[in-house]
Amino acid sequence: MKKLRISICKLVSVVLSLFLWVDVSAAVLARQCGAVGIVTYDPLPDPTAPDAYTRTTVVPVPYAWLLQNWPGTVDEYYSYEAAAKAASGKKDCFGNALQVWQDYVAGTDPINLMSRFTAKIEMIGGAPVVTWEPDLNTNGVIRTYKVYGKETLDGGGEWQYPTNSLHRFFKVTVEMP
Repeated sequence: MKKLRISICKLVSVVLSLFLWVDVSAAVLARQCGAVGIVTYDPLPDPTAPDAYTRTTVVPVPYAWLLQNWPGTVDEYYSYEAAAKAASGKKDCFGNALQVWQDYVAGTDPINLMSRFTAKIEMIGGAPVVTWEPDLNTNGVIRTYKVYGKETLDGGGEWQYPTNSLHRFFKVTVEMP
C-alpha cells in the first residue's frame, strides 16, 4: 500500500485523475484548504512478475494474458481480479453469462463473440472420433480435455467418462489443473 500526502484542495483532482478511493476523516475535511491529508492506494501489480496471476478466480489467469486479450478492461475495472471476472458477452448453452477467465481456460478470444470452444464428431472406420478446437496444450500451459458419452438424450442417465462403444452422444470439457 502506498501513501500520498496531498492538500485537501487538490483531493478532488487527484481522485478524478487517478480514480483513487479516498478515506479521509470528517476532521480532515473540515480543515482549511492548506491542510494536508493522507490518501492510500494500491497500484496495479507488474504484469510481468512471476506471480502475476489472479488469485480469486477459479483458475489463475496471467495478468499478461488479460492485458493482451482483454485490453482496456484492467484500466476500466482498476483490478486484474475484477477484469477476469467480468462478463465477456458470451453465454453458455443454458444462457448463463460467461466470464473472461473462462475464455482463458477454453483458449478463446474474449473480445470476439464468435470465438468459441467447439467439438465435432465424425465416423472414421465405423467408429466415432471426437475432435475439438482450439486444442491448446502448448507453451507450458496444460489443459485437460475430457470426452463424455451418453447412449441417449432421452430418459435421464448421466454423462459418462470415459466413453464406451454404446455411446452415441458426446460432449467435451476443458479444464486446467
